[in-house]
Amino acid sequence: MTLNVVFLDRDSLPVPVPVFSFPVQYREFPSTAIEQIATHAIEADIVISNKVPLPRETLAGLPKLKLIAIAATGYNHVDLQACRERGVAVCNIRHYGDHTVAEHAFALMMALMKNLPAYQRDVAAGIWSQSKQFCHFGAPIRELRGATLAIVGRGGIGSQLAAMARAFGMEVLFAERKGAEEAREGRVLFEEALARADVVSLHCPLTDETRSMIAQPELMAMKPGAILINTARGGLV
Repeated sequence: MTLNVVFLDRDSLPVPVPVFSFPVQYREFPSTAIEQIATHAIEADIVISNKVPLPRETLAGLPKLKLIAIAATGYNHVDLQACRERGVAVCNIRHYGDHTVAEHAFALMMALMKNLPAYQRDVAAGIWSQSKQFCHFGAPIRELRGATLAIVGRGGIGSQLAAMARAFGMEVLFAERKGAEEAREGRVLFEEALARADVVSLHCPLTDETRSMIAQPELMAMKPGAILINTARGGLV
């Protein structure tokens, strides 16, 4: 049996597509607007999407669809409930960016704790070389050792970041889900994590439960000068 496979937004993934281990009729499109999905994928058994949204009304127009393969980790652009109702399987790529995203989050934390952007601007402006002292005392610099990092999300990325932070002498807290009355083993309540943290880093999926989990009340509950890092979905904040 030959399956019809359609990649909706090929240009969003600049790496080779693996060779399929089963007979396929394969088509790919550089990008697909939501109104083009029915035209591009009307015959598809399998749809590959990186970021093209697949809401309920769009899925209703794909009668042969059996599988949505997400060419990433995040799945908030797919209506999972509609897929369940229609018997359409959904899969994503787990753990492919654990080290990379954790390193990026750690780099952002280092840059902000050490105020590197401010010092880079001062160097470019000549302020450092004009200093009458042996160095330029500009923006405050903080140490990671002894600081507290609260991580929201204990998956592959969050766990990798925790290991890096502990190696630098940081105290690591894993936050419980927002709104939970009790914390599971190895976690602290969400509100406690925010209150204790010098740095909060978000590493959870965007769902109806996590959307806008950080808003003005949560920011006000954090320490003055605390740092918030979001390398997950923007809608979390």
